[in-house]
Amino acid sequence: MSVSVSLPNEITLKKQLSKINPYLCPDKLTKFFPQYANFSRNTDRFGVWHTPAIKKRISQNSHKFSKVLLLLSGVAGGGKDAIREKIGQLYPNSIFKIITATSRPPREDERHAVDYYFYDSLSSFKTAIQKKELLEWVTQGNRLYGLPKISLADALLRPEPIIVTHVEMTAWSKVSKFINHDVKNKPFILKVFVVPHMKYNQYANQWLRKQREDYDARLSRTLWELDKAPGEANLLISNHIDKITPFLEWQTNSLLRLIWEVLTPKARAKFTKSKFTKFTKPSK
Repeated sequence: MSVSVSLPNEITLKKQLSKINPYLCPDKLTKFFPQYANFSRNTDRFGVWHTPAIKKRISQNSHKFSKVLLLLSGVAGGGKDAIREKIGQLYPNSIFKIITATSRPPREDERHAVDYYFYDSLSSFKTAIQKKELLEWVTQGNRLYGLPKISLADALLRPEPIIVTHVEMTAWSKVSKFINHDVKNKPFILKVFVVPHMKYNQYANQWLRKQREDYDARLSRTLWELDKAPGEANLLISNHIDKITPFLEWQTNSLLRLIWEVLTPKARAKFTKSKFTKFTKPSK
């Protein structure tokens, strides 16, 4: 469920961030959120930051997993959709976005369990919540949206080596618990948080205002996410939104190289290269 969250020192923090105006990347945010000091740039330096713990876990699980569950979250307008879509462009049929649920009726060209898991009413959706059938849910207007457990379980049976969901960071623990308790063939879980590589004032006063009508609530949540992300995420991506090409491709390849380390040779073989791209290490 998307929970309304905020920090007790929010007003003071806003003033400090506005005054110093740091870039939203780990080495600049450490002054405000000390845990970012635990992150180092990935070796190719293209926007991906990691902790020693995740590098060790990846190394210990080299070639052991047939599937990676990518928990890809981030601040509003940070570009997580762009990263997911770029993976699909670089390697068609390599990634599958987990299907979410909605209480609205299907449109003429939509199919159940393909476009959404459709519930026929608000009451049936709420009944599913009461039965603990969903891992996360959120209200948007007069509709409900969420992630059913069955959708995650079905996605794990698909042939794609990477499955991805954009559940909010507040739901990561629920997803992990479900995997640990209810899934036999467990995927490698990789928790990634995305922030735009821009200065705080540009993001807060320009970019976010264009992205969200609920600006005040979203900015409060952004500050909460920036505070919690270094303690929850395995990787942080400083996403150069204003330089979509070629930087987006480079940083996506940087993420993919980490994913490839844990995949079995059989899983790697399922990647089909786009005829327009190559999986090569960009020059520094």
